[in-house]
Amino acid sequence: SRNGRAVYFDDPNGHVMEIMTTPHTDH
Repeated sequence: SRNGRAVYFDDPNGHVMEIMTTPHTDH
């Protein structure tokens, strides 16, 4: 992930989802 932040969620199936957040999102 090169832009903004990346939040990783651990999927119950063993997959990892990378949720991209925009730079102006401060949560």
